[in-house]
Amino acid sequence: MQGIFQKENTDKALKYGIYRHLPTYEKIIRNLVSFYHKNLLHQDSPSISKDVKVEDNQHASFAYYEEFPWIIKTGIPADIASAKKYEITDVIDTQLDYVDAKEKVAYRKSGDTTDKDVLLTKDVDYTLSYDSGSKKLTLAVTETGRQKLANAINGQVVFTFYTKLNSTAQLGVAIENKAKLDYVNADDKRYQPESETPEVHTGGINVKKVDLDDITKVLPGAKFKIYASEDEAKNQVNALQRDGKDYEVTTGADGIASFVGLKYGDTGKDATTDELTYWLVETEAPTIGDVKYNRLRDPIKVTVNANSHELTASYTVKNAKTNYELPFTGGVGTIIFIAGGLALIGVALLLIKKDRKA
Repeated sequence: MQGIFQKENTDKALKYGIYRHLPTYEKIIRNLVSFYHKNLLHQDSPSISKDVKVEDNQHASFAYYEEFPWIIKTGIPADIASAKKYEITDVIDTQLDYVDAKEKVAYRKSGDTTDKDVLLTKDVDYTLSYDSGSKKLTLAVTETGRQKLANAINGQVVFTFYTKLNSTAQLGVAIENKAKLDYVNADDKRYQPESETPEVHTGGINVKKVDLDDITKVLPGAKFKIYASEDEAKNQVNALQRDGKDYEVTTGADGIASFVGLKYGDTGKDATTDELTYWLVETEAPTIGDVKYNRLRDPIKVTVNANSHELTASYTVKNAKTNYELPFTGGVGTIIFIAGGLALIGVALLLIKKDRKA
């Protein structure tokens, strides 16, 4: 009877038309399968949940190669001591890379806070394996570990592991991941609940360089760095990093420079609803033939969101021609300082002149 209600069997039956002579019943069949899985198959199953970055959070944004945690919590049933299997699996998305040797496995008694978590010992209380081909991460609690979990009936196993976004991560979309629990009790009754599907996301921004007098003329060879704040951009300190050095990009033949893999938004906001401000600094102006262009003296404010990586959303920056480098690289304060210094020098010269006449 249980085989009839296996979801994959029902999907195949509907796909290949086994129930086609009763087309109006398809929705009923699907509802029955859903009801069976949610309310009968797992009605006394241990629970499982999955969060990202912090507990009780389903949305987060990160930069390329930035390490971040996933937190899986599974319920500890009353018959854990006699159970035959307690295994958590997570098939990690291909856009994520698993970070080895940073996992933490503990149990938490019901009602306790995180500071009271009791750590479990690898290769004694649990085993952990990762298959790089299938990207499947498996945590199996040993018999020794299951005996320890009996000290926290109705509590939770808390499994934390880390991943990072790799360069294949799509921009502006949710990258989802969920976990599964495989629990078999002493009576060989099996439970396989699945967690929610939390997500992470990352974004990008484009800047397009054109000639001030002819905006149809694109300018390759301009270099930019990116900063998290205006003050850092003005002082050119703490540029965003990539591969251990300042993240700097150069405009290509199309005049476009692209910053990719930038986090945007606050924790808890999904991939489509939030945004984050950055500041761009031109570090080197382009030279086209014998013509040298001015370097921009002020940072450019840009906004990263779910759509900012698209070329149609590029920020257009116009450069004027000149035969010399602009000596000015500071902000308004620098102008005031120079003007004030010149004024003081002028006053001093006048005083000296009057003193000589006297």
